Amino acid sequence: MDVSKDYLIELIFKTMPYSEQIKNLDTSDRDAVRFEWRGQSFRVSVRLSCDSISGLVREGSNISILLGALLEKQYAAELVAGYVKEKKK
Repeated sequence: MDVSKDYLIELIFKTMPYSEQIKNLDTSDRDAVRFEWRGQSFRVSVRLSCDSISGLVREGSNISILLGALLEKQYAAELVAGYVKEKKK
């Protein structure tokens, strides 16, 4: 499942608690969005995989695994409710 970057940003802001604390949103990656939240940096791909960023290194932390699961759950709920349509390949 791939989502558009616009929808990914919308999904991130809907899903994250305290979304007003999202800072430095960066959409320059071809297939991902980067941002800071509560002092940590994240990269979320259009496939809804999430990594914590430490310097130039991507790593799977407990919080990034949880964030990825929350994004997938929100996406699935919106898909079932008919709010989004899957992208055609």
